[in-house]
Amino acid sequence: MEYLVIGNSAAGLSAVKSIRKKDKNSSITLFSDEPYPYYSRLLIPYFIRGNLLKAQLFEGVKKLLHDYDVRVRLGDRIVEISSREDKINSLSGHRFSFDRLLVATGAFPVIPDIPGKALPGVFPVRTLEHAERICSRIKPEGRATILGGGLVGLQLAQALSGKGMDVTVVVGSDRVLSRNLDSEGSRFIQIAAQRMGIKILLGREVEEISQGHEGTVWMVFKDGERMKGDLILWAKGVEPSTELLRGANLPVSRGAVVNGRLQTIRENVFAAGDLVEFYDLTYQEKRNSPIWPNAIEQGCIAGLNMTGMEVEYRGGIGMNVTELFGIKIASIGKVESGTEAEAVAFLNPEKGMYRKIVMKNNLIEGAILMGDISDCGVLHRLIKNRSNVGNMIQRLINQSARVSNGIYGGSRLSEGPA
Repeated sequence: MEYLVIGNSAAGLSAVKSIRKKDKNSSITLFSDEPYPYYSRLLIPYFIRGNLLKAQLFEGVKKLLHDYDVRVRLGDRIVEISSREDKINSLSGHRFSFDRLLVATGAFPVIPDIPGKALPGVFPVRTLEHAERICSRIKPEGRATILGGGLVGLQLAQALSGKGMDVTVVVGSDRVLSRNLDSEGSRFIQIAAQRMGIKILLGREVEEISQGHEGTVWMVFKDGERMKGDLILWAKGVEPSTELLRGANLPVSRGAVVNGRLQTIRENVFAAGDLVEFYDLTYQEKRNSPIWPNAIEQGCIAGLNMTGMEVEYRGGIGMNVTELFGIKIASIGKVESGTEAEAVAFLNPEKGMYRKIVMKNNLIEGAILMGDISDCGVLHRLIKNRSNVGNMIQRLINQSARVSNGIYGGSRLSEGPA
């Protein structure tokens, strides 16, 4: 059996592990666009901050791949999956045959099509190469602008501020972390960022970027205002990298279209990770959600199915866990209650704590934990298992906060000592 895996990140490596545990003898080849072994993209902001050395990003990976007897082709980008044969073609001109193929090409950064989007000093943030180029331009008291107020954007803002740069975050919407937090949680984080000296500009969009003197760059906003900087970083989200599947005439919607076994319409071609459209258990619809834990789970299940097992991927939940500006954050599933759901919440700004659980028909649909996130795993399991929590909701809301009330139905929010 010849297994090929395109993509050297969370889903790809997870699949390799699953395949080798079930098939000790067959050949596995892992392909990567980048010249580096596997590393976690989640660690890039820590590398930029100087908390991690480059070598630490790869710790243990080379030994794992050696122990699993995996052939790795680094820096050899796959440019085509044949629509007629079980073969793939690389940029170097090589062709590779497969019995089972996993496409785990992840996602690419969203960069609006505006003048100056790729000038010197203007970078996306997705790969280690991007991070190294950013580090080469960091200078104390320099000016950095982050275009995008999501998790990556704020992590970068925190990292560059810690390196002594004057940081501004430009957000197109009316709040930061709009995909992860409700308005109360977003306000909480915005205040914490501003206390660190980070400027936040809301409801702003850049229309043009131009070259200035001595390596500086100028941004022109849609209202005509101009701002000068030394470094501009795109952090406006990602899109699934589905071009290989499209080229092979394999269906793509919001992401790669797969069945419960993570197969495409070709039985021996599988897909997993950020490029896949999957069933979201909280929204109860097909979605694309580039979440690291989901990519790992999908890669594991795809790998098992590639070996001939029958394992069903029943869907995932959007979940992010991080720490920003000294505040631990866990965001799970739906974070807005809307018109049909109710929310149970408490807020204690003095102790840096906010907690919210969104419910519908005694089922938890989502949660926000800020400050104390110790029981986020419990809440994740309750959401995923569709557990009826009608008789325990007060205990759940009090788990970390130790408060006795705080139920509200939209506009009312209880504050109290924790």
